[in-house]
Amino acid sequence: MIKSFNRPISPHLTVYLPQTASLFSIWHRLSAIAILCYILLITYILKLYLWASPVELNHLLKIICTLGNSQLTKFLLGLILSYHMLNGLRHIKSSLGYTLENNKLSKSVILFTICLLLLQFINL
Repeated sequence: MIKSFNRPISPHLTVYLPQTASLFSIWHRLSAIAILCYILLITYILKLYLWASPVELNHLLKIICTLGNSQLTKFLLGLILSYHMLNGLRHIKSSLGYTLENNKLSKSVILFTICLLLLQFINL
């Protein structure tokens, strides 16, 4: 008879907190995917624009104008683009060895967050 214990499969995963650098790396990749999807959507719309009939083109332009002029769309797109740009610069800075110590990393994250918020308020 085999005894089964109620233990987690990977006990080490519950001990560690997510690291700041790994979270920024994951979010950087997700923002790149979102930017790629947006570029593909624009490319698809341009393709439809070239091959659409006048009636379909009128309908397509109405959809584009309603989605593109939305404040939420502009805000999210600006947030994603500025996050991706600033995080890329922060990553280059850390690759050069400027944020190897924990206190410098914390200052870098705070500066990054302030710059991101300032860019968003300027964008509005």
